[in-house]
Amino acid sequence: MDARECLHKVDALSDEALTQARSRLNPAAGAMLSALWVASANRLVLMIHHLAVDGVSWRILVEDLNLGWAQHHSGQPVVLPATGTSFARWSALLVEHARRPDVVGTVEAWRQVATTPAALPALHPVVDTFAAAGHLSASLDTETTRMLLGAVPAAFHAGSTTSC
Repeated sequence: MDARECLHKVDALSDEALTQARSRLNPAAGAMLSALWVASANRLVLMIHHLAVDGVSWRILVEDLNLGWAQHHSGQPVVLPATGTSFARWSALLVEHARRPDVVGTVEAWRQVATTPAALPALHPVVDTFAAAGHLSASLDTETTRMLLGAVPAAFHAGSTTSC
């Protein structure tokens, strides 16, 4: 797909422009990104399908875009920080790890987990809708909140937004 097909210029940001941008997302056809350049505000609006970016990656992407824009805007060459492990390298390491004898030895336990019936009933599309959804609100004490935002993510080598 030609990246230029993803970008559309608009004079002003409107609900109609956003709806049209969203309608151009089409994962089946490979259209995972839709962008608007709002000329009157010198703003870029990006819509990326969730199959292409998750919340953690989105924050990294926004940080890189902000850095690149600031560098470009001040006349500097755009130089982004070095990336971590590439997807190709990560997937090769994953295959290598999966072939280790200690990992292969756990396959039966994982098969048993996969065949265990779900604890909750399956969703029924006719009745399990947004309109039928309820609302639950809860308050946590200070110590529980501190644990959920600090000790729990630390124990699992995660951020506070990834442990929930």
